[in-house]
Amino acid sequence: MTSLNTRRMLLAAVADPRVEDLAAGRADAAQVYDAAAAERARNDRRSIASRLRRSGVDVVDAPPEELAPALADHYLAMKASGRL
Repeated sequence: MTSLNTRRMLLAAVADPRVEDLAAGRADAAQVYDAAAAERARNDRRSIASRLRRSGVDVVDAPPEELAPALADHYLAMKASGRL
């Protein structure tokens, strides 16, 4: 049986840019509720990523336009540190 200690696992997560827009809204009651829901979604996402990292999973979480370069940078950092 192979454990996470002998293999590296990388999770690529695409962040929804609309969540950031919703989190910024404060013009009326509906936007305040949307902002609260967006904040909760962001907090849940951070919490899950943190739990995965503590379990040995590498997590790259970025908006769509930044994901490819973030993954490439992470891969190169893993390779440079001998983790591949």
